[in-house]
Amino acid sequence: MERKIIGTTKKKALITVCVNCEEFSHIPHFNCKGKKYYEAFSLLSAKIVDSPANIELSDRTDIEEFLNKIVTIKDIQKINKMCKKLNKKQKYKYEGTDISDIQDNMTYWELIIKIWNKYNKEKTPKNLCKPYYRNLTEYIDSACFGIEKHLEGGRCYTIQDQERTPHFIYELNTGEKIGILFEKAEYLYPIPRKLTQHELDVLVNFLIKPVDKEYKRKYISNGWEDGVWLWNYQNYDFNNYSPKYFPKYKKIDENTPMPDYSKLND
Repeated sequence: MERKIIGTTKKKALITVCVNCEEFSHIPHFNCKGKKYYEAFSLLSAKIVDSPANIELSDRTDIEEFLNKIVTIKDIQKINKMCKKLNKKQKYKYEGTDISDIQDNMTYWELIIKIWNKYNKEKTPKNLCKPYYRNLTEYIDSACFGIEKHLEGGRCYTIQDQERTPHFIYELNTGEKIGILFEKAEYLYPIPRKLTQHELDVLVNFLIKPVDKEYKRKYISNGWEDGVWLWNYQNYDFNNYSPKYFPKYKKIDENTPMPDYSKLND
C-alpha cells in the first residue's frame, strides 16, 4: 500500500495518509507510528479507527500539537528527503508531500484533510470540525450569545473546540447541535441533520434582530455581531495564553458582512 508522509511529531512519531485506501471500510483516517504504538486515527471523530485501543495522554498531546502546527515548505522538503531511507526498511511504499499542496497558514490537520480527499474516493465533509484527539472531549469552554427566549428553547454559543475557523453552535430545543460558520452561510460538519425551514427562520430572525442596548455593547447592533464579538473575545484572544496543543484561532475582521443565512440549506 502506498502512503504519503505528512511529517513527524516532536516525539518522532511518523504521520502518514493512505493512497486509495481500502482499510477500515474506507473511513477517512490518518496513520500515526510511534515508538510504542501504530494506530489509525479517524478524521471524523477523536477515536482510533476500528479498535478499542488507546494510547497515553503524553502521546495524544504530542499528536495534538503536531496537528495544530503550521506547515512550512522547509519542513515538507525535509520530510520528503526521508522517503528514500524509509522505503529501504518498510513494507509500505512511502511518498513525499507535493509542495503545491501547501497553502498559506495551513495546519497539518488541514494538510491531512487535503491529502486524504485528493487520493481517496471516500471524501470528508467540506467544512469538517477538527476533533480533539488529546483527551477525547470535543470542547473546553463555551459562551452563549443567544438564549432560549430568542430561539424557541434553543440557544447559540461560541465554543473552544479544535476548529480554528470562526463558527458558532446552534443548539436546538431537541438537544441537537448544529455547527455554522460566521463568515459564510455554510454548516460546519459533522452535524446530525440540516435545519428545517422553520428552525432556520427562527435562527435568521435572531441573528438579524436588533439587540437590546440596555444589556449589550453599544457598538453591536444585532445577534450576529454579538456572536462575532464573542468569538474574537473568547477564542481569538485566547491565542495569547492557550496551551501549545491548542490551535491558533482565526480572527473575524470587524468589517466582515453578515452572510445570508436564509440560503444555508441551498
